[in-house]
Amino acid sequence: MNGQLAYAQYDMDWRKGESWLATAEGQQHGKVTVGEMIRVASPQQAALAGAKSLTTYSVTAALAGKKRSYQAAFLWTGEARKETSQFLALDHITQGVAEAARENLATFEEYIKKPFAEPEPIPLATCRTWSDTQYDSPHVESYNEHISGGPHYSDPDFQAVCSCTNTCQSRCDATGSSLECADGGGLTTTACHKMASAYDADTQIQGDGHVTAATCSVGFGCIMKSCAFCSCGLTVSVQASGATVSFSSPDSPSWSGNLKMTRTCPKCTQ
Repeated sequence: MNGQLAYAQYDMDWRKGESWLATAEGQQHGKVTVGEMIRVASPQQAALAGAKSLTTYSVTAALAGKKRSYQAAFLWTGEARKETSQFLALDHITQGVAEAARENLATFEEYIKKPFAEPEPIPLATCRTWSDTQYDSPHVESYNEHISGGPHYSDPDFQAVCSCTNTCQSRCDATGSSLECADGGGLTTTACHKMASAYDADTQIQGDGHVTAATCSVGFGCIMKSCAFCSCGLTVSVQASGATVSFSSPDSPSWSGNLKMTRTCPKCTQ
């Protein structure tokens, strides 16, 4: 049990009471033969019907300076002393004899002599070590509200690196570079085109990469809003986590060029 050796212990004590032969049961059955006892008790205890043999023995019980001697027996319902045999303990003085005879746990004396067993180590999975990189360079643009020049555009470079260790740890690292969010200028049909951008990338690790592989993502938010002299407030936020990338802006942009990359790595192989 949790790496520890269990033991069995029986607490013994003398119990006050009259002799069994003096009881009503003793007076009724004290002088019956074994055969008569089996015939009478078989309807209530089916195991007695298969009785094969009887082993009698003398007992001297000694405890706390007192002792008592008496006769007891084991009634076998199979061949005596065989592992497959069943028995009944016929002992009206010492209680729990049958339970103690069937006990497989160590005694307390054996327990304190043996060290606690160390728990069996859990074998760690072993996997092939590898690393792989995927690239993506998405681009989005718009000439909306441009008479000449332009366009406004979003142009990031993304990459996602998958790797696996020899202990089957799966890792996914997403990053971004060359993050361009701009307007090409020129004559527009509205006011100034103000641009705003933001970026977020995620790293995920799975300890059981041979069962569940890691997933990561990266996002680049790029938005435009038309306003006089580009004096309006404009912000965008990005959140990347696992396979999810979300974009938000409280400023009602005129155009959105939000781009993302998501990758789920292959499982580690053993």
